[in-house]
Amino acid sequence: MAILKAALDRAWAGDCDKPMLMTGSKKPSTLALFEAAGFEPSKAGFQARRLPVSAG
Repeated sequence: MAILKAALDRAWAGDCDKPMLMTGSKKPSTLALFEAAGFEPSKAGFQARRLPVSAG
């Protein structure tokens, strides 16, 4: 948890108004850790992934 709090402290010090954390985990213990560190669940997250180049 210390690393998450340190990251938030750094974000606030850098005038970031909305630090974001994304996870694909549905484990209650993981989600509870993030909430205990000051993050709250959000409605949506979006990402783009580069497709791997095929070898053949």
